[in-house]
Amino acid sequence: ALFMNDGTLISTGTGTRIALSADEDITLGGLLTASGAINAVRLTSTSGGIVDGGDTYVDITASIGMITIDAVTGVGSTDAIEIYTSVVDIDNSTSGNININETNTLSIWKIAQATAGNIDLTSTTGTVTVAAGQSGVTAVGTGTVTIFADGGDAGDLVVNDTVTSASGTITLRADDDLTFGAGGDVTSTSGNVELTADMDNGGASSGALAMVDGTLINAGSGTIDVNADENITLGGLLTTSASATAVTIDTTEGGILDAGATHVDIVADSGTVVINAITGVGVADGIETTVGTIDIDNATSGNIDINETNGIIINKIAQATAGNID
Repeated sequence: ALFMNDGTLISTGTGTRIALSADEDITLGGLLTASGAINAVRLTSTSGGIVDGGDTYVDITASIGMITIDAVTGVGSTDAIEIYTSVVDIDNSTSGNININETNTLSIWKIAQATAGNIDLTSTTGTVTVAAGQSGVTAVGTGTVTIFADGGDAGDLVVNDTVTSASGTITLRADDDLTFGAGGDVTSTSGNVELTADMDNGGASSGALAMVDGTLINAGSGTIDVNADENITLGGLLTTSASATAVTIDTTEGGILDAGATHVDIVADSGTVVINAITGVGVADGIETTVGTIDIDNATSGNIDINETNGIIINKIAQATAGNID
């Protein structure tokens, strides 16, 4: 094992990397490097985990470099590893959770569980990006995925690569905007998916949710819950859930917009889709649906425009404003 007491600091210069290896657990006091390299900090345990030794120092500081971690029994499994870095690449293979608290703008190249442990990453400052062209975020079995950009007005979450689970829930939250690129598909076999912009209820115009044309959120048999303060722009939502909340879409200030025609905007042909909007549903371009039942409210302005491709049950379509229903 490799053990650092709380208050122990390993500090190196600009061009010097830090590499720690052990068979058993690696317990961290503080690691500090100004290296901007890939593998500025590399931690490898061949049969143990990465453990937080205390709070005197941030566990790993590599503000312009990359942290690479390979563990077997978890990374901050019972007490989160605090990091201040630019890029992370984390693998865990056999047991335990991956639990990270970040205090910097962060690019995720990979966070992967090969066991049924959870993934939980919270950033308190800046934008979190699941980087395009890398390996995304992957949980297996009952493992859950939670990524939270908890940085107030600067707390954006950008998903440009895949986020995947099996039966575990996927929760993606941002205090400000939540944005999905064409490669930012979210996929679960049976786990519920929650997507939330403006998690902190930051006031007027404080969080939009945007999917580009080509983005697909596929919850398998799980439910999909989409929330924002401003507009919600849809690529594709897909679920086989037969529940009364198979898909719920709520905006507190904006409308529901169509990003394009690559996917049907909402497919839930066995379940109910509930939409609550303020400034319209499909205002400039109709929302395409293949759903079993629909329940829509619009409050202040704009039209409701739905293009359905299947037989449908209308529980409710209600305008509280002088907009059209089509």
